[in-house]
Amino acid sequence: MLGITGVAVAYWNRQRQPGWMPGSAGWNSFAPGARGYDTTTPLRADAMCFTRGNPAHCPIYVLNSALSFLASYEMTTVQTHVQTLTQALHDALSARQYVLTTPRDPARHGASICFTSLEAASIVDRLIQRGVYAWNGHGRVRVSFHGYNTMDDVDRTVAALSG
Repeated sequence: MLGITGVAVAYWNRQRQPGWMPGSAGWNSFAPGARGYDTTTPLRADAMCFTRGNPAHCPIYVLNSALSFLASYEMTTVQTHVQTLTQALHDALSARQYVLTTPRDPARHGASICFTSLEAASIVDRLIQRGVYAWNGHGRVRVSFHGYNTMDDVDRTVAALSG
């Protein structure tokens, strides 16, 4: 969503997950009039129960601007564009025998393609040196796309992995 670290967005479907609650609490997540931090203190009944402390104002302002910017685009168009990119990378990596953990069906994944490798850290280092920003963790490499990416980014990723 083009935001920065310090804020998270969640959707709470209360019909499916009526008991979803945070694993810990802070002063701002307690119900009005709550007295303390013991285990009997009630949490707020709304999404504010997830707000442990003061809101992170700077990230909220950035997220507000980012969401306003994104609202100027048709999200189904962005989704189709991103899925085209993820499918192209998925196909290219499959053809090169990478062990993909991302299912091919775009209805079963988001904007990222992941593959496993014992050399994930060095692969990500090599990608970054070639201008491709990727993530390494738990023996996986993740490459993610957004509406601002192009097929050139897919091609650059494949080229960086190839040589």
